[in-house]
Amino acid sequence: MASTSCRVNFQFRVPYQSEDQYEIGQELRSPPLSIGDCEACLLVFPKGTLWAEGTAVSAFVELRPQGATGDWELPEVEYSISVKRSGQPPAEKRGKHAFSNRQPGRGWHDMLRTTNVGQLMAYGYLRPPEMELVFSVEVAGNFLQRRPAKRARLDYGTELWRDMQFTDMVLCAKDEGGPELPCHRSVLAKGSDVFNRMLSSDMREGTERRLVIRNADIETLRAFLEYIYTGSLPEAAAGNAPCLQELIALGDLYGMPELVTDCAQKLTGLLSAANVGVVFWALRAYRHFPAVEACMSRAKTQLKASDEMLEALLASL
Repeated sequence: MASTSCRVNFQFRVPYQSEDQYEIGQELRSPPLSIGDCEACLLVFPKGTLWAEGTAVSAFVELRPQGATGDWELPEVEYSISVKRSGQPPAEKRGKHAFSNRQPGRGWHDMLRTTNVGQLMAYGYLRPPEMELVFSVEVAGNFLQRRPAKRARLDYGTELWRDMQFTDMVLCAKDEGGPELPCHRSVLAKGSDVFNRMLSSDMREGTERRLVIRNADIETLRAFLEYIYTGSLPEAAAGNAPCLQELIALGDLYGMPELVTDCAQKLTGLLSAANVGVVFWALRAYRHFPAVEACMSRAKTQLKASDEMLEALLASL
């Protein structure tokens, strides 16, 4: 890894006593370790996340400033996770990521491509008598000078949304003959790297200053635009599961993980027999986001406790 201000290495051991000891989606968390003014820990899913569907051991590094409130970002953090193998080099994966209050975790759903105890033993990951997966984690970055997240740097977003003066672009929903929503190109570019690339290029959207988003109705698009400006969803959208389903798709499409996370959390909070199908299929589609995976786990726990919701989910298939 490159030379950086702070670096930490730690291990985490996951014991195995039987084949059915863990469930899919069950999370084990290492004790937090201080690095600079931050805390790092490892999240391990011995039977895999719900996204991995029991086919792989999943592991994620979680990093956050101690006592942080509001928006924050830790840019260019290098991290690696490895698993010890008897008589062979460890299985190792490395990455580089900007950790933030919206995305405090990063790692791999397929850290080890099996959860079968016999296969883990055959590959040298589990050895008697200890029968433990031994994870090693390395995290490096400048954790003493964290910067505000991109959302926090847009100081006048709420005022711009309220006044909507000097606009230089419009958004349209579904068809080009529908209503238009005026907006500012610079705000779109700040809120989404995808918009930034589109508007900085010779693409039609950049030259005509008109963008048609076909997979959302006008009210969903209005909520999407308000989120870009203010960092929060209007009350009507936050309580509407079908609208949140469209918004989470837009967040994924336009590279806005913070919107994906917010929508997933709100969908989980709305879970009921009336909307269980909408909520579960929306979460399932985006569970490659660790934050959505966590919401999926909570929703699954609620589902197990409610026969009514389980019947409604089966009826929606």
